[in-house]
Amino acid sequence: MQAILALEDGRVFRGKGYGAKGECYGEVVFNTSITGYQEIFTDPSYSGQIVVLTNPQIGNYGTNQADNESARPYIEGLIVREFSPISSNWRSEQVTDEYMERYSVPVLAEIDTPEVDQQLHQSRADLATAEANVHLAQITAERYSGLLKTDSVSKQDADNAESDYTAKKTIVQSSQANVKRLEDLQSFQKIYAPFDGVITARNTDIGALIDPGSSGGTRTELFHIAQPGRLRVYVNVPEAYSQAAKPGLTADLTLTEFPGRRFQGTLVRTADAIDPATRTLLVEIAVNNPSGELLTGAYAEVHLKLPSPKSSLILPVDTLIFRSEGLRVVVVNNGKAELRPITLGHDFGSEVEVVDGLTGDEAVVINPPDSIETGQEVRVVAAACTVAAWLLAGCVVGPRYSRPSAPVPGAYKETPDHWKQAEPADQVLRGKWWEIYNEPELNALEEELNIDNQNVKQAFENFMEARALVGEARSQYFPTVTIGGSTSRSQTS
Repeated sequence: MQAILALEDGRVFRGKGYGAKGECYGEVVFNTSITGYQEIFTDPSYSGQIVVLTNPQIGNYGTNQADNESARPYIEGLIVREFSPISSNWRSEQVTDEYMERYSVPVLAEIDTPEVDQQLHQSRADLATAEANVHLAQITAERYSGLLKTDSVSKQDADNAESDYTAKKTIVQSSQANVKRLEDLQSFQKIYAPFDGVITARNTDIGALIDPGSSGGTRTELFHIAQPGRLRVYVNVPEAYSQAAKPGLTADLTLTEFPGRRFQGTLVRTADAIDPATRTLLVEIAVNNPSGELLTGAYAEVHLKLPSPKSSLILPVDTLIFRSEGLRVVVVNNGKAELRPITLGHDFGSEVEVVDGLTGDEAVVINPPDSIETGQEVRVVAAACTVAAWLLAGCVVGPRYSRPSAPVPGAYKETPDHWKQAEPADQVLRGKWWEIYNEPELNALEEELNIDNQNVKQAFENFMEARALVGEARSQYFPTVTIGGSTSRSQTS
């Protein structure tokens, strides 16, 4: 729908019409507010006036009864640069276009492009001139062609007329292309969103010069629009897991602003190439966000549910040996040491993931010496209720891939003569102190702490006893050599 604004001095402005159809009369005033257009519509102080709003876009968040300053709009008409026919706000009860039509308020909206309009008018005039010239050249060429048959004109004159006709046809085609270019450029005065979304950034204002982008300068986007209903999350997957990252996998998103909640997503596509700088695969995950809880641009942790091609094992880091031929671990095979190469996955700090090289049935040596070699004899010895193995060089062989859990001794109380079963009252010197302050939980914790202190002392004694047994067992395999130094002085004459 076309709309016209006619001023008292005779100037006429044309644009696109919204809202109600009809005519209105009033004083033209302006308002520079960035938000709150509905409050302006219903402000009684604007009664009988046509309001010009300088904010670039009006109507994008719709209307609702809660934002009215009065029962109805008091403005006679509205003039804006861009009028949104849709609303994108959860508080909206009615789109602004229907709201204005309901209360018989006409709206004039259009982006002004005077330079492009003038260029388009000029190019159309040039096209008309070129078409007239080509028509005359066509008549001349046909006439010379007929005269040439009776030798009334020379062959050269006929060829010149035909060439002039061809050249002017090319000029017409060039003019038509220029008109089409300017018509396309003029169509850019209306910007349409490619999808339903929310404008999150607006980088232009009323009166700002819009660069078409062909000048080669710095290009700045006019608007930034986001579609919060369906988010795209980009994740860099390590190269080791790139083959498992296939479209269709599920993923969970966790955000610090939503503790304890997980948002479901689906891997929809990958870059199909490894980034040589980061050695990762870029993947895209689609997350449905119908309520708009997740904000565009937020930071999230993504947990991909990748299928594991095979199970992995966990080893403590003190089982690893770094050799020039590669990473090795020492396993016990038929009473002898074997240096076996392995391939690591994740590094967890005190532990590492082994993805290749072990089957899960081996006994791995903890803290192996650097001098150990394949084939060296190993003996497994039981001491202090813990199965251990010692190499001839003095290494400990632990259980498979994890440290053994020390048996928890019973609670004992040390007396001058012997050890006895500990009781909660053994270490209570002040009585039930915390009950004075009505803290029975702290009183119970103090009793448990006293018992645990006794347990620690008993465990230390067990450790010292086991250490002595280990030293006795090792002495059977190593001869004891005592070396002492002595000096003497003699004089020879």
